[in-house]
Amino acid sequence: MSYPDEPTIHESINQFFNFVEEFSQREDFDDSIENWDEAEEGEPHPYFQSLEAFENVKKFIEEAYEIAFGDDAINRDWHPDAVIEELKSFSDKALKYDEGDNIAS
Repeated sequence: MSYPDEPTIHESINQFFNFVEEFSQREDFDDSIENWDEAEEGEPHPYFQSLEAFENVKKFIEEAYEIAFGDDAINRDWHPDAVIEELKSFSDKALKYDEGDNIAS
């Protein structure tokens, strides 16, 4: 796979990252957030819960890319399917190693 001159994130992943960024900057929740009483409700406003969930998924994706293809892999336009294939390959090799099989493949 050839790399572009500038670091790029695969289109499908970039779309999700853009959504998270746009969601984090929404202003239509301002009134709802101001009127939210966390002590009374027993939890943070759903907007902040969503932001936390999105950030967790974003971190998971970035780390999966790095495990598969090294530092800053998210910015090297790897297709998500390639990441999954590489992770499966690592897993298969680790299983063979754990079982004492020859790991040369």
